[in-house]
Amino acid sequence: ILDSGASDHICSDKSLFTSLEPLTDYSITVKLPNGNIVVPSHIGQIHFNHKLILSHVLYLPNFSVNLISISKLTTRLNCAVIFLPHVCYIQDLTTMKMIGSAEALNGLYFMQVSKHQTQANLAEATSSSFPNTVLWHFRLGHISFSKMNQMISLYPYLQNSNKRHICDICHFARQRRLPYSDSLHNASKPFDLLHLDVWGTFKTKSIQNHKYFLTILDDYSRYLWVIFLKHKSETEVHLRSFTQMVETQFNTTIKTIRTNNGSKFFLASFYRDKGIIHQTTCVETPQQN
Repeated sequence: ILDSGASDHICSDKSLFTSLEPLTDYSITVKLPNGNIVVPSHIGQIHFNHKLILSHVLYLPNFSVNLISISKLTTRLNCAVIFLPHVCYIQDLTTMKMIGSAEALNGLYFMQVSKHQTQANLAEATSSSFPNTVLWHFRLGHISFSKMNQMISLYPYLQNSNKRHICDICHFARQRRLPYSDSLHNASKPFDLLHLDVWGTFKTKSIQNHKYFLTILDDYSRYLWVIFLKHKSETEVHLRSFTQMVETQFNTTIKTIRTNNGSKFFLASFYRDKGIIHQTTCVETPQQN
């Protein structure tokens, strides 16, 4: 149970621990709701997954429930706990990815942890770990459970499960990328940094049969040049001509060019001859350019 009032993680089930050792610090005590004070005998770790590991978990065999201290969880793992009406998500603040979830039941949020299995019975334990409904959820490409309930009324052999299953894959797949903030680093003068990109193919050609166009944006002035192309392979020719035009008409040189990872922009010999630094964006991150 996720508990915002608990100061320590507490577990009463010894089989849930992946490591357990005697507690030598007898100053650690736990105050029960009835006012009694007990001293835990052991301390250890519990693994939910490879990214969610609870350390310094107190073992109290006579405790009635297992508690996860939210304060210890957020400080030790550098994560955020997001409570929603029916589920709670645990998000890593470094990677911004979800590392765990808890299901709401009767006003409390429960996290499920599988008991530690030996190598001998691991295959047997995993073979029957999912209800029939969950298996069909996987087989049908992670269809929503509301759709699954409709199918169960038509195909009774699906055997509906009363227990609500939280599919980690669905939650990971539906994560959204955080919005990008405006860059604080701007060029100090024209042509210090140029942003390049090629657009196309367009279904409708221009009068001169152009299907693409090259955009060149100056980071300092925000001035934009648009150059029409018939083929992407023409990018190098027009970039060389544009560089020569800048040197002749503006009496300056281009310092840095930033592009995506398109092969048409990898002109190592040209950049080396002109002393231009070529910067590329991260894969699938057009916001950087």
